[in-house]
Amino acid sequence: MSKQEIMNFKPKFYHYVFLFIVGCLLGVVVEGVFAIFDKGVWENHVTFVWGYLNIVYGAGAVMSYVVAKKMAKYNIIITFVVYLILASVLEWLCGFIEEVFLNSTSWDYEALGNLTIAKYISVPFSIAWGILGILFIKFLLPLITKLFMKMKGKGWTIAGWIITVFMVVNLAVSMYAFYRWGEREVVHTEKEYKEVIKKGGAEAKEIRKVEVPNRKPVYVIDKKPTNGIDKFFDRTYPDEYMHNRYMEWVILPQK
Repeated sequence: MSKQEIMNFKPKFYHYVFLFIVGCLLGVVVEGVFAIFDKGVWENHVTFVWGYLNIVYGAGAVMSYVVAKKMAKYNIIITFVVYLILASVLEWLCGFIEEVFLNSTSWDYEALGNLTIAKYISVPFSIAWGILGILFIKFLLPLITKLFMKMKGKGWTIAGWIITVFMVVNLAVSMYAFYRWGEREVVHTEKEYKEVIKKGGAEAKEIRKVEVPNRKPVYVIDKKPTNGIDKFFDRTYPDEYMHNRYMEWVILPQK
């Protein structure tokens, strides 16, 4: 396939939908395998309550393809810088949104010290994003475009819209499940837990221990739901479920 054919091809909406889903899935698989080598255990780096999918990688896959089509005509240095900046901004934005709107965090690079930028960006990973961008243009852009060209017909369009509706609902349910998780769970450290127990009273009777895979347990006092929707979400996606599914996520102490 020539570069001109790649540049001239215009993907349809459903092409991006399937690319998004594949990116979501592959991101979870890659991170899970990395966790096995790094920590000796599998970790679910998912962002949805339904399916093994991570929205960050899905968005990254779509962004990488769109940018790759624009950058294919530029030299390697410009391509490297553009991917480095865009991927780093996306990574920071996702971390910021998670912390501010979901009162939680699932990663940061503060352990890297001076190599960390704005908590959710690190120099080594930003460099890696730039290199991966170059590789994406060279190897994946032609392959993905070739696959897109074979995806024709109403069947693909219908499937794309079905997946879109599912993912919109999935995102809405996941966001509210996260909201309720952060809203109801007042987190205590083990030290705070011991202080509460020492003082006694009603709070000491309500606090309980929740085991978290691959991390220290958390001690929580659940805020009671005030309506039917909250009761449904608290019953369907309780603390134990959320901590086991989102094992790398940490609900931040409420201020």
